[in-house]
Amino acid sequence: MAQRRNGEFPATPEEARAQLVQMLTLALIRLTSRREGKGKTERWHSQRGYDPSALDSLSKMGLIELTGKNDSITLTERGLVVAEGAALIIAEAFDHMYEDTRPRAASPASLDDAPLFDPLPYRTEDDRRAFLLRIELDLDGLFPCWREVLVPATCSFLDLHLVIQRIFNWYDAHLFNFEMVAHSTHLHMEEHAFQAPEDVFIPRGYALAEAREVLLGDVFPRSRTARYSYDYGDGWEHKIKLVKTMRNADVTAPQLMDGEGDAPPEDVGGPDGFEHFLVTISDPFNEECLDALKWGEAQGYAPFDLAKKQQELADSFEDDRREWLEMLAQAGVAASQPGGSLRFV
Repeated sequence: MAQRRNGEFPATPEEARAQLVQMLTLALIRLTSRREGKGKTERWHSQRGYDPSALDSLSKMGLIELTGKNDSITLTERGLVVAEGAALIIAEAFDHMYEDTRPRAASPASLDDAPLFDPLPYRTEDDRRAFLLRIELDLDGLFPCWREVLVPATCSFLDLHLVIQRIFNWYDAHLFNFEMVAHSTHLHMEEHAFQAPEDVFIPRGYALAEAREVLLGDVFPRSRTARYSYDYGDGWEHKIKLVKTMRNADVTAPQLMDGEGDAPPEDVGGPDGFEHFLVTISDPFNEECLDALKWGEAQGYAPFDLAKKQQELADSFEDDRREWLEMLAQAGVAASQPGGSLRFV
């Protein structure tokens, strides 16, 4: 973004400052924008609230389009590319700055250095238990959004991931992890086949485990709470609480028992983006209302229907699980893991 004059950087501090403001503004537009539509109709929108002179310069450069009617900013195709690069440069600069100041104890733990968690000593043969779990999606106080599921103890945490994806309308398009205290050990679970070790940020002292290798019965009911995180960009946090343990349960597959609250559409931009989406679709006089409704429908947004979701989970779970095992096999991970011995497969 810093344009040279005759091979030199901006001639005056004022020019350098103006171009820096432009770059930061463009990065902020990208970081605060939301996606609407797909394919050729895909557009990225943000609301105005930036330096007017910088916006004017970016508009003249063809990187953004300004609409006066609703103070909307739209990134052009070229602007999106440049904004992505600007955001990465700024993120890298802040990362280096933060690296110099943060305590070494809080640095990322590589997969090789992290402690291990062995679930086998806690496993019960011919486990007939089932757990009633209450899963609450944190929407920053917008309204309650929770589901209660009954899950066999022989399900793995990867299976629980698939259940959560279905009952909250997620598309399984982003990274996820579970964190809990299991047998006095801080435990972090995900699927590392789809996460490069250098990209994993796990606090020191956390044991690492593959979600498919740990069964619910390995940690529940001794552990009674857990946290499920999904989509590190939007930052969806789900609180998991063990409500009841059923002994000798005649449960052969996960079941949705109860719930309340409409789940957000995928990629809406976290709780703040969801709130903006709800405000937009509730105002028929807002010219973005129709587009937002169409986008939400394309993302699977719909009022929560308990009976419909119960049937959807029952119909989809085995196929969802089979698809995941196939992806793991393609990634070079053996599919014959503990979770593969489920009684209902």
